Amino acid sequence: MNALAEPRAAPPLPVRVEVIDAYDQRWPQALELIDRLGHRRRLGIEDDWLPARRNLLVAFVGGQPAGHLSFRVEPVVELSPPPRRVRIEAHVDGCGVDDGYDKAAIFDQLHAAAHQRARQLGIARLHASRCRD
Repeated sequence: MNALAEPRAAPPLPVRVEVIDAYDQRWPQALELIDRLGHRRRLGIEDDWLPARRNLLVAFVGGQPAGHLSFRVEPVVELSPPPRRVRIEAHVDGCGVDDGYDKAAIFDQLHAAAHQRARQLGIARLHASRCRD
């Protein structure tokens, strides 16, 4: 019997999540993705610059930006119980994944990378809603 084998789907390309800023050579491509998703204002980007207290994580697939997650860091003063203490917290400003990618998988990797980055920065808490937009 001569049966044709079903064609196998190509394995998915690996996702690499990196922290980038305006000095990164891939910034223009990341900014294009952010603009395409309509997130420039949400991330506080003005004149193509990211504010200093923001961290931008970009998921690259095959060398192309596929998604992003941004969080801002800020000090929080605890007044009680004495003595007064200052800790650093982070809040997710926005995230998104371009069409044509496995959104759930990329969001999961972006969130994991954001939590890892927050720990590296010594941040006490990352307030992160599960982005799915």
